[in-house]
Amino acid sequence: MILHSIWFNLLNQNQTSSDRVPDS
Repeated sequence: MILHSIWFNLLNQNQTSSDRVPDS
């Protein structure tokens, strides 16, 4: 499901954001 993919992506992004500093 695409929704599941987006949800997983969001979770992954949140984790990466915490582990890595955003470029913005």
